[in-house]
Amino acid sequence: MAFADPFAADAGPAVATARRAAASGAAAPTRSLRDTFGLLAGSDALPPELDFLLAQAVAPSLLRLAATAAAAAAVTGEAALLGFGFAEARYFRSLARHLGVPYLDRALPLSRGVLPGPHGRSGAATLAPNAANLHAVLAPRGEELRGLLAAHAADPGAYDFAITTPRRFEALLRRHDAAGLAQRSASGLAAWDAALSARGGATPVQKAVALGAAASMAFVTAADPPRGWLVVVVLLFPLFAAAVAQRLAVAAASGARRPASPAARVPDGALPIYTLVVPLFREARMLAQVVRNLDALDYPALCRKRNKHQPMRCLRHCL
Repeated sequence: MAFADPFAADAGPAVATARRAAASGAAAPTRSLRDTFGLLAGSDALPPELDFLLAQAVAPSLLRLAATAAAAAAVTGEAALLGFGFAEARYFRSLARHLGVPYLDRALPLSRGVLPGPHGRSGAATLAPNAANLHAVLAPRGEELRGLLAAHAADPGAYDFAITTPRRFEALLRRHDAAGLAQRSASGLAAWDAALSARGGATPVQKAVALGAAASMAFVTAADPPRGWLVVVVLLFPLFAAAVAQRLAVAAASGARRPASPAARVPDGALPIYTLVVPLFREARMLAQVVRNLDALDYPALCRKRNKHQPMRCLRHCL
């Protein structure tokens, strides 16, 4: 997910430092973060969804930065931290270690009563009987995560559930209800409102109107071809004119909404964080074109992985 930096443009260097700290696990410079975001000595309290990471070798300065970003953007702490580039698997593995429960990194069958909609929103689902004797799997976020941490702090004990990432939890739900998901995708609109779906074909009324119009036009043109065709043209012209008028009205409305002047350029520090991955394998002939197109995106960095020798030689030449 991408998290839009809620800070001013001049905070770019500190944000970039925090992102590097999230990727490597190293501590970001505390002084620069404090000076940039005004983190005073008395404001170091972290929300529970970030506080437990202090014992998991996560940079305290990064956690304080995520807490400040979460408060400014009205989101939970883990959403801000993950938005800064902190690995989702690392976060939920640390959560499982903090709670003393297994971290589920493989597919286990869910119980028959699991429904993708309600259980997907709650982030919890019961498991079918398994060798690990796990009763449920959780991928808590937001208030559910805070409630779980609060309950653990009040009464730590042994649990019979596992923790996994939201992405893997969604994959478990899709695998559990694959047939139902396919059925809802193909026939959900017709089941919800048949009037919005063309799956059943034309209605009896529509068929009767079309058949009556076709029979009338055929009778008129057969009885008196010159006048019959004139009547047909006169009757069909309003439909054609209405379609043209609608297109012109839509074009005029879209043109009126265009801004008079181009929008101001958004500072890099206020833009969301995206990762652009371009896999290359034996594409040396088109590598120069790929590099030019990537460079035209005005993206802050171009990273490369040294595992393909021939493309790497061409890449060094292009750069």
